[in-house]
This record gives sequence, structure tokens and C-alpha cells, in this order.
Amino acid sequence: MTHVFITDQGRVRPYNEDTGGVVCNQDKQALYIIADGMGGHNAGDVASAMVLKYFQTHWSKEQRLTRVDDVEQYLTQSLQNVNEHIYQKALENEAYRGMGTTVVAVIIVDDMAVVAHVGDSRCYKMSGIKLRQITKDHSLVNALVSAGEITEQEARVHPKKNILTRAVGTDQPIDIDVTMVSCEPGEQLLLCTDGLTNKLSDEDIQAIILSAETLHEAGEKLIAEANARGGEDNISLVLISEDTGGEASC
Repeated sequence: MTHVFITDQGRVRPYNEDTGGVVCNQDKQALYIIADGMGGHNAGDVASAMVLKYFQTHWSKEQRLTRVDDVEQYLTQSLQNVNEHIYQKALENEAYRGMGTTVVAVIIVDDMAVVAHVGDSRCYKMSGIKLRQITKDHSLVNALVSAGEITEQEARVHPKKNILTRAVGTDQPIDIDVTMVSCEPGEQLLLCTDGLTNKLSDEDIQAIILSAETLHEAGEKLIAEANARGGEDNISLVLISEDTGGEASC
């Protein structure tokens, strides 16, 4: 397993509210994560940093998980725990009132990836030459698309496209979506914030990944293209490649 994590402030925002990366447990099993803080002056960067810090503190003490149902339980309970921490911190400090964050997290067991997410940060799977979105956005416009009230094309330019229907830290408790997807040798997973997907279509992302010779080159090209198209938001991603023969990410 190989990976690359890149986060970029973008061209407009005065600070970066995204966080993420790769956290390893005692047995060098990787947890991949991306979080996009929300709240602006209400410390979205604090919320996203709290998510990463939680896993750095707790996942690093865990032993290898070998069953997908154990991974699902771990990710679900962990996100409920960190949701409570963020929610309580916001109640205790007026400066943090209303803060929250999206989260998409992945742990791979053998040839299965367990994907847990809240919000509109996404997970994609690249198999062969085809990119497929694994997660479903917890957003107002996605709810409208699902209800047949607007098209996907209309959703891309909708004035309320950034309104989330779920986020970590804003409510108690939260609903967490967990998806299982196979991850075979030669396939890739992409975790990313909406700073990327608001600027690049799925077809754009697919073409850039296919054009790159390495994971790092693909990640850099994706960030550069999102910035070239305006870069109004922070842009973060984790690219993971399933290689034959082992878990080299840690």
C-alpha cells in the first residue's frame, strides 16, 4: 500500500481549515482521513484538527483490526466520540459556537476498504480507467438531486451547494454512513474535500489521475488544476494505491 497526502490553502482563503493524513496503529495498520472544518470565524480549523488529534491519540494505541465489522464499529464509535468532544467544546466557548467538520475515513482490511463519512468530503475508487464515487454527499443540493427536484448539472452551480445536512460536531448524536468497497491490487482510492470537487468534475479527476505516472504527481496535478480554476477554497486529498504484496504506508 502506498499513499500521498496533500493539503493546500488555495488562492483565496486566509487560512486552511482542512486537515488529514495517515495515522498508524501499533501494528502499522493505516487509517486514512480527510476533514474539512466549517464555521469560518467559529473555528472550523479547530474542529477538523480535533478529529485528526483524536485518531492520532486513540488509533495509535490500537492493535490490528482484521474483521470489517470490527472496523465499522471502531470508526462509528470513534466518530461519535469526537462528535461529542467538538459539540461540548462549542458549548463551552462562545468563540467556537457552531463549529463543525466533515470527515471521511478509511481503514483497509485485506482486500476490503471500510469507508466512514459525514458531510460532503468524498471517497472515490479508481478501478482500471474508471473513477466511481463511493460516498454520497450529506448536503442540501444532493438531497434535492435525490428527490428529483434538480439535476446534477444544476446542483454544480446551485447557490446553496455548500449547505450541509450533516457534520461532525454540530448535533448530538450524529448519523454516520459506512460503506464497504473492494480494493484490489492496481486499484486506487481518493479521499478529498469539496475544494477539489467543486472545481473538478469526476471526469476531470479521472483524466488527471490517468495522466500521472505516480501518486504524488497525480495529487499535485489535482491540486494545481483546482487552484488554476479559482482555488477559492482549501483543497485536500489522500490518494491510496493498493499494491501487490503489502502495507507499506506506515
